[in-house]
Amino acid sequence: MRRYVALFGVLLLIAAFAATYAPDTATGTQWATDIADLQPRVYLPVVFGPPALPSATPTATSTSTPTSTPTPTATLTPSAVPTPIGRDWDPRLDQRGTILIPAQVQPGQGYWRLVKGVWYAENEPPFAGQLHIFVDTVDTAMQRQIGMPIQITSLDGLAVFADLTTELKPGELYAASFRMNEVAPAYRAVPADGNLADAVSGMGMGSIEQPGFKVHTSYGFCWQWTIAPDTTPTPSPTPTEEGTPTATPTPGGVVPTDTATPFSTPSATVTASATPTPTALPTPTDRIWDSRLDQRGTVLIPAQVAPGQGYWRLVKGEWYDKDEMPFAGKHHLFVDARDDAGLRQAGVPIQVTSVDGSQAFATLVTEAKPSEPYAADFPLFAVAPAYRAAPADGHPADAVSGMGLGSIVEPTLPVPTSYLFVWQWAIAPITTSGLPR
Repeated sequence: MRRYVALFGVLLLIAAFAATYAPDTATGTQWATDIADLQPRVYLPVVFGPPALPSATPTATSTSTPTSTPTPTATLTPSAVPTPIGRDWDPRLDQRGTILIPAQVQPGQGYWRLVKGVWYAENEPPFAGQLHIFVDTVDTAMQRQIGMPIQITSLDGLAVFADLTTELKPGELYAASFRMNEVAPAYRAVPADGNLADAVSGMGMGSIEQPGFKVHTSYGFCWQWTIAPDTTPTPSPTPTEEGTPTATPTPGGVVPTDTATPFSTPSATVTASATPTPTALPTPTDRIWDSRLDQRGTVLIPAQVAPGQGYWRLVKGEWYDKDEMPFAGKHHLFVDARDDAGLRQAGVPIQVTSVDGSQAFATLVTEAKPSEPYAADFPLFAVAPAYRAAPADGHPADAVSGMGLGSIVEPTLPVPTSYLFVWQWAIAPITTSGLPR
């Protein structure tokens, strides 16, 4: 009986405590207390009810009016981005086949100018082991611009793989990234806010040593909002019929490329690095010119030389269709340089530029390459007419212009086709008319 009385007393005590701490539903307030002892309690209100509803007349708040020009939101370290007039271009980008496609702007026009391009090797910090295209955009004051759309596409721009949007990302080198899954050349990147912009093309996985393998490597690019300076553009060359010399423009705004060792004036006593088959090269007075080059829009721009002057004379030009051996499936510009005896010359720089010569895409350097029909090559990424090529050792030289992807049947599509050009050191003859050749 005593057991039941004690149990009943405990139950009454519990009920008393429950009544003390019950919530007050009228006020929506629950009471908490310090129960360390039996001293008078101090109550603290703890709101647990629904959030207050907004009043009938909402309080006015400030709103920003979006404009076409994004507002800077974060300050970058100035040293992280080149000055507006400079361009930081990693020469390894040339080795990986990445090319810069400059925007066609008028003086005083605003556009997104590429000011930084970097390639990161497989184990190179801070992106060791990654396989991404990292991008960033900054304004004229070097401040990161968020909300900028940057498009990742196929080389021809027809297939869109991703629409990146730059973010604040404080403390990080770049504002957005794209994960690659194809070997180079596979990707093209360009700001896509509706303004003109430089583009970069030819990116993808692979290393310099293993370009055809899915080696995890990365790229970093930064664009800056720039106003095109008011300068007089360099005039473009006017191709004419062979035999009528035309002025060769001086390239300007050149993207930094690998520096080639200057080539000395060839002579009959030059020691060749490799001995090609002499019969494969025409005699100095002949020129092999594939008639399909004319159909593809390729033109010869003769060197402007004086009688008796030494120069690089184009002696062979051929075009190869997509299934034509020995370059079936390739999309390259193959080049070679020979001395006056028909022997291959290693170390001759040959520059590949835009059609007007204002932008250099690569400086090739001829190599020995025994048993191969060419001494250097450049992968084509743009549809013809896009490229111009000529020896660039400081001597006069014939140039060829108008090359690019595409076939005779499909001239506007990026069909993988190739070209082969051979230059030979020659002395301009003295003719009866007093003009060379």
